[in-house]
Amino acid sequence: MHETVRRPLYTETTTSQALYLPIAPPTLGTAGAIIGRELYSGKAFIYCPFSAFGDGLPGGNMIVMGDTGRGKSALTKTYAARQIRLGRQVVVLDTKEQKEREEGEWAALGRSLTGKAPVKFAPGGSRGASCINPMDPAIAGKRQVELVRTIVELGLGKALDEFAGSALRIAIRRAHQRAGELGRTPVLADVSAALRSPEESDATAKKRTRDELLGDGLEASYVLDRLCGSEQDATGDLTGMLDGPTSLGVDLDADMIVFDLTKVPSGGVAMTILVAVISVFLEEVWLRPLCECGTEPGQHNRVVVDANSGAWELGPNPGSGCRRYTQRKRILVCEEAWHILGTPQLASLLEKFLKFARGYGLSCIFIVHHLSDIDDSPETQAALKMADTIVIYSQKKAEAEATVARLGLPSWTAEHIMRLRRGIALWKVGEVIYPGVQHLLVEAEQHLCFSSGSMSDLTSTSPDAE
Repeated sequence: MHETVRRPLYTETTTSQALYLPIAPPTLGTAGAIIGRELYSGKAFIYCPFSAFGDGLPGGNMIVMGDTGRGKSALTKTYAARQIRLGRQVVVLDTKEQKEREEGEWAALGRSLTGKAPVKFAPGGSRGASCINPMDPAIAGKRQVELVRTIVELGLGKALDEFAGSALRIAIRRAHQRAGELGRTPVLADVSAALRSPEESDATAKKRTRDELLGDGLEASYVLDRLCGSEQDATGDLTGMLDGPTSLGVDLDADMIVFDLTKVPSGGVAMTILVAVISVFLEEVWLRPLCECGTEPGQHNRVVVDANSGAWELGPNPGSGCRRYTQRKRILVCEEAWHILGTPQLASLLEKFLKFARGYGLSCIFIVHHLSDIDDSPETQAALKMADTIVIYSQKKAEAEATVARLGLPSWTAEHIMRLRRGIALWKVGEVIYPGVQHLLVEAEQHLCFSSGSMSDLTSTSPDAE
């Protein structure tokens, strides 16, 4: 044992300069989640958008990309788990199924952290499946109208004109009224019925005849019928997921909430619409103002900070013993995010998440394989520009060059990205580039983060694999 002990290393100033290259980028500080080590300096790489915010990092949104099996999911899972230890809340939209486990790849991690099963969605419904009602009163009136219109436009494949949009708004109002008279919450089928049975008073108010108002909304009613089905036809794309009352058994105070979307056909209209509805539901219900002590802003005292202007801030909460209101930080993870960023209507719907993430105390993480999977629409470009942290794992030559060109990275990074080994990525945090960040896992994380079991032998599994 004495012979194998590592000898102490004694250095002078010049030796230290050789060990820690002066060209190595500065660290991001010591506050946050440990990612691993920065290979070109040998220093620990610690990252947290909430701790680094304002110091060269204008926002907390992140995009992670790279070829299959390079370590994207392993990085995101361990990062989310480590952030939870710092008091954050995490929501995951999980679209990657592990066939051998018959569930999404985030289910095991969520269950280990919270003891709760994921919130599952399945076309046609099934035992244990959940349903979200876009007409739920928990979604505010204006946002509800925007959401239902988005559902119709996605199902129709084009934008509604002014006449159809007006008919839809009237139908939503009538659906609430008629369902309220029956003592229940309206559903999308009520909107479809209201579109096919407009009232004379509504037509008169719009200077239209009843038949004209019926014609304005007839196509939208057919779209909702096709999506939601009926008592005679249960083949609708959204049947069992968005066509009934909300049945979510979600603990909004849980450290991690996993929405399992693995049974929903990827790339179809059902997936796109479901993600849109979940996003609005989260915005209206999950992203409510809440202090890190678990209390609402109204329970904190107002403290005047400037007597002349009357400016004030939220201070202590005598009930909880909290000294100052601090917005609880939250993280939203979107697996296989090409179906979000690649759909202009959905990217536009999520733009509020991205643009006002700082006000929400929110960090959005999008995981994709390649930027070529995403179109070049203005909505998508706006979303990409709001990603202040970019993590790139190894890509093939054509994809690496396209990524560098689209993101405006230095030309030398293209060849560098091609040569990255598994588990090592190029990070761009704000305007600073870290060429080689090696992600490290502890033993307890490996079985929760390894998601390539179907392609690997038991003896050849690697903790850095995705």
